[in-house]
Amino acid sequence: MGVLILLLGFIVINPLGHEDALTKTSENDKAIYDQLKEIPQFKIESGNLIFVNSLGQEISTDIQVSSEEQGYLTRDNVYERGQTLAVTIPQGDAVEVYYSHDGGVTWANTQINDSVYGDFTAFNIYVGYEDDLHGWVLVGGDVGLGRQEHFIYITEDGGATWTEIPNAMETYSRVIAGGAFINPQEAYITYRYDVERHGPLYKTQDGGQHWEQVSLDYPEKYENQGLTLASPRFNGNYGIIPVTLSDETDYSQIAFYFYTSDGGQTWTTGK
Repeated sequence: MGVLILLLGFIVINPLGHEDALTKTSENDKAIYDQLKEIPQFKIESGNLIFVNSLGQEISTDIQVSSEEQGYLTRDNVYERGQTLAVTIPQGDAVEVYYSHDGGVTWANTQINDSVYGDFTAFNIYVGYEDDLHGWVLVGGDVGLGRQEHFIYITEDGGATWTEIPNAMETYSRVIAGGAFINPQEAYITYRYDVERHGPLYKTQDGGQHWEQVSLDYPEKYENQGLTLASPRFNGNYGIIPVTLSDETDYSQIAFYFYTSDGGQTWTTGK
């Protein structure tokens, strides 16, 4: 008696219409990856920020945003993980962090100010949480000659207080494009393409004390294309990194994704 084995593959269509073939991927794995690709947004009405969650539901806030501040806001300034929501607002030499742990019913806020990082103007900001207590903020400053200072802060009390940890400046000081923490010790920083045609990925496993580049196998057809890595997103050991066809984190220009199912030990495009 013969046994017929069916190998099922899943096709994920990204915004540019390119196909990522996630072969040998279970239905549950695919659902996790698809969920990770759904990121929140925001809109401004009469100077007030409205949080738009990954389901498209609008959540009112009391967060006021000036016209100058609006020019610095991107989708990376808002974050959602279950009932935990976060918004970061650049305010010159400070960053205002708003956070909610009940899906936006109530909000609290705190400020990371110039007493922490000195003479520095916040430009691009990335925020996230590993759980209800542990979160992180990655702040980039002005760009000059392809170089950008950045600072990293973590919270262990849900967002009430923030502490600076070592950054990757001594290892790689180009322009950041995103970041993510798996836990307080293990974190990633992504970069836009610059000297290297493909934006690199750096990782720490000791809370920022040491950083090293992660080897990524890019698809051959993008060999001569400038590519930027956006912020990784994780759900347990599962994670994705959107890769964009631009020198900025432009989520409308996603070419493909890197995937991991082992906590970032290995990454693949699924092809």
